[in-house]
Amino acid sequence: MAGPPEKSHLEDLLRTLAPQVLGALVRRHGQFDACEDATQEALIEAALRWPSGLPDNPKAWLLSVANRRLIDAWRSESARRGREEQAAAMEPPNTSLPDPVSEADDTLTLMFLCCHPALSAPSQLALTLRAVGGLTTAEIASAFLVPEATMGQRISRAKQAIRKAGARFEQPATAERNARLGVVLHVLYLIFNEGYAASSGDSLQREDLTTEAIRLTRLLLESLPDEPEASGLLSLMLLTDSRRAARTLPDGMPVPLADQDRSLWNCGQIGEGIALLSSVLGRGGPGRGAPGPYQLQAAIAAVHAEAASDAETDWPQILALYTVLEGLAPSPVVTLNRAVAVARVSGPAAGLAVLDGLGSSLGKSHRLDSVRGHLLELSGSFREARSAYVAAAGKTGSLQERRYLMGKVADLDRGALGDSAHKHHIVETMEQRILGKTGRNVSTVGLGTWQLGADWGSVTEEDALAVLEASVDAGVTFFDTADVYGDGRSEQLIGRFLRSNPDLSITVATKMGRRVDQVPENYTLANFREWTDRSRRNLQQDTLDLVQLHCPPTAVYSNSEVYDALDTLVSEGVIRNYGVSVERTDEALEAIKRGNTATVQIVLNAFRLKPLDEVLPAAKEAGVGIIARVPLASGLLSGKYTAETTFPENDHRNYNRTGAAFDVGETFSGVDFATGVRAAQEFSQLVPDGVTTAQAALA
Repeated sequence: MAGPPEKSHLEDLLRTLAPQVLGALVRRHGQFDACEDATQEALIEAALRWPSGLPDNPKAWLLSVANRRLIDAWRSESARRGREEQAAAMEPPNTSLPDPVSEADDTLTLMFLCCHPALSAPSQLALTLRAVGGLTTAEIASAFLVPEATMGQRISRAKQAIRKAGARFEQPATAERNARLGVVLHVLYLIFNEGYAASSGDSLQREDLTTEAIRLTRLLLESLPDEPEASGLLSLMLLTDSRRAARTLPDGMPVPLADQDRSLWNCGQIGEGIALLSSVLGRGGPGRGAPGPYQLQAAIAAVHAEAASDAETDWPQILALYTVLEGLAPSPVVTLNRAVAVARVSGPAAGLAVLDGLGSSLGKSHRLDSVRGHLLELSGSFREARSAYVAAAGKTGSLQERRYLMGKVADLDRGALGDSAHKHHIVETMEQRILGKTGRNVSTVGLGTWQLGADWGSVTEEDALAVLEASVDAGVTFFDTADVYGDGRSEQLIGRFLRSNPDLSITVATKMGRRVDQVPENYTLANFREWTDRSRRNLQQDTLDLVQLHCPPTAVYSNSEVYDALDTLVSEGVIRNYGVSVERTDEALEAIKRGNTATVQIVLNAFRLKPLDEVLPAAKEAGVGIIARVPLASGLLSGKYTAETTFPENDHRNYNRTGAAFDVGETFSGVDFATGVRAAQEFSQLVPDGVTTAQAALA
């Protein structure tokens, strides 16, 4: 046995051997799903044992362990089904190493199998990373910022789909292989892109994904050295990844290409990428005529790489390449990039004209608004540019991109527009946090808008809009409402306010479920559609930022069909995220277990601290955001009430003190009013000078 390996060497070795071991198993036994499970178990055991010393023949060791796991599983299955003879007749594993050609063929065959047309694109990505890349389910889930259980289910469904499709572990016929090769290249391209520009999360880049995509593309090219598009894709990845060190500041803030320090670009990757491209440009693409799409994109990246500065970039050549690419492989993203090139050659107005018509295909993406904002700013249309940047910031799931875009907004406010040009500004003293799985950066203090709708006495429309105005001036970027607050009045007022202030970047959370009898059978997709359609009309939004179930019956929280229905609304673009509002800690904990729950709203204040011990740790581990309900205990913790304070007849603080109308916890947190007043007075005595009771309660 060899000595202990370095951690990085061990990880590289396991990833290299993973497809070879899986390929050998599937080639011998078939049943891709069972062999993949056995390979993963062998890799896990190796990760636990090998740090103390590598075996003399690592691949043979993995094959032996994986074979043993596979046979044990089949024997167990056979025993249950009365087929012991089949398992007993199985041969012992042959751990001899296949020749290098066989290893390469196995890896290539695995790539084609993982990109089987029966699988969806997300499943192809996940299965390729697991089977060919050797990543664990947890690593893949982390890379794509989804719960491990969700990714596990996705991978399991993918393996089942391959089995149902009758896919065999063999190279597809030439015609099918050529068609499937495009899918393989596209999957590798998508893996790289997710690493290069992460769609969500705290980091702009995911080096683990870009590195893995480059490694897998090298493997593909080794197996198919005569495929020009495989060379083109690897060239594109190397040239693009060469800019990694210059793309962000130390704090993670993005640096645009024009402003990057080119001395930080990786010359080795640039040299290799250009050499690869030069070797294949004359060989053409799939039809062996003109260069293919990946070669053209690599050529564009090469023009950038060869320019000593942004000013020296040959933009007419880049525009010509994008024009050819758009004709060969038209897509809204290519057109978007061509618009930037047009602007650099012919001016921002010409670039903006190219953007017309892209709204229907890229309207939900932040990139269209971001590019439009940039071109509007260059053209001197600063007010319109600001609106575009705000819109882009509201659509991106990347924290760093959001920071950059709101920085552009702040620059316009301070510079071209001036402080007097806008009523609202980002208040830097208001702390911001990512709200759970929404990926949205919101103020830690939000505005609850129940009082704007009803049940808090009479509130005029003028007063309601003034409250919204004052909250934004204080730096609030999160509004909480519900479809039953004033029978929709609260939503309508928020919609009117935001329509009148399109420059604002406000996240609105609404709630649904109390417009009908609160019984489990009413929580259906049909009702969800009806309720969200109403809220969208009230809020004047095509897609709702966050929708939470409004304290449904306890049985709803464990009903998978409810979450499937909510997932459907997300996939249809009706809502971006969903969560739950709860009355009990056990309900919160059940909802947190569900993979795509973004937020949980629960009563949490100085009188009700139990969630701190039970709910918050579970939410933190799962990445679920917590929204505090009644944080001031219906005003008790404002320090303004006395035992003699009275409330109007139509105020819930009057008619629901004992829970006569709805859950008593929603009024004074369920605390008796007189007792609450005394407790609040005692609390106020602990507040330091210069801080109000309400501020201390929210801290």
